[in-house]
Amino acid sequence: MDDHPRVDRDAAPGLYGRLRVRADGLGPAQWLTGRTEAEGGFGRVAGISGPCFAAYARVVHPVTEDGEMAEGPTPPDVAQALIPVLARHTATADTCWFGLWQGYGRWDFDRFPTFLTPGREEVLLSGPLADVVSPVELDEFAELPDLWWPEDRAWCVGGDVDLVSTYVGGSPELISALLATPGIEAHAVGPRDRVR
Repeated sequence: MDDHPRVDRDAAPGLYGRLRVRADGLGPAQWLTGRTEAEGGFGRVAGISGPCFAAYARVVHPVTEDGEMAEGPTPPDVAQALIPVLARHTATADTCWFGLWQGYGRWDFDRFPTFLTPGREEVLLSGPLADVVSPVELDEFAELPDLWWPEDRAWCVGGDVDLVSTYVGGSPELISALLATPGIEAHAVGPRDRVR
């Protein structure tokens, strides 16, 4: 029997920052669900940032003021640095999809459908790539989406509440650009490498 008190959560908004919370179908996320271990299961790079990309990178989160690694989904300052690079490597930067783990404690997303990724249930969001950082305008402690991908699926960004890095899958050209971007600490990784 569960004797723990329930945490009261606010009803989830229809807009998460400027991103629209989708209640009208999960089709755009279908390609991320039902992956086998061979395609990158739980705890693997391709399990976090999507299967079947030609190249992957690990983007290390910055160290916090108290000397700890920033654990959790992509920090806003890292996201801001990623946006221009990602935008140059897709034809659909204005039409993107996002996955937000429904387990973040602040809002109750139970009225929205979810899709399954390795180890997580995600709520589907949509909007332009530039709006991925807009949830912090809603609440300074709001988490950014765990998953981001454009309509053309040219790349996929993946993070997680338990990680100190963000992972990006995409073309070799995109990954090379990330590795060369000032202000981003990025390292090439393989799809079946363990995440951290």
